Amino acid sequence: MSSDFETLRSWAEARGLILHSALERKVEGGVGGMFALGAIQKGEVLAALPKSALIPVDESIYHAQVSLSAKQIHSACKAYIEGSDGPFAAVFKMLDDVDTLKAFSTYYIENAELQRIAELSSGLAMYIQQQNQRHHTLVTALHEFDSSIPLAVFEMMMLAYDSRAMG
Repeated sequence: MSSDFETLRSWAEARGLILHSALERKVEGGVGGMFALGAIQKGEVLAALPKSALIPVDESIYHAQVSLSAKQIHSACKAYIEGSDGPFAAVFKMLDDVDTLKAFSTYYIENAELQRIAELSSGLAMYIQQQNQRHHTLVTALHEFDSSIPLAVFEMMMLAYDSRAMG
């Protein structure tokens, strides 16, 4: 188990996390996730985290029309830029950095790659374009709302939010 995961686990357990002892975070075949190390019985709790341990969202700074996901992403970015001394630093150590995301995320896809995908599946290419436009719109709006946070941080957090269902 990675030391970052152990740090996160200790951090979370101190805040009320329940994580089954037979679970481990690892990367297998290029896919990161939670894996069972042993038998897990029917009905056992795998994981639980109290709402009080989540990154807080200050509702008072947002207009009523702002989506929950935009509020959560912005709040996570604010917590992220607090750095290694911030209360959620252990959580952010587990996220992929922008360079890693650029290696596999369709958000950073080149036009030539998208054209190749379109030749094989126009529907998939259209879906990628729609997702990328949605991501771009959200990231741009968040950066315009709070330009004190670097654009790359918004991109990283938005992709982490989507890929890990952070919300």
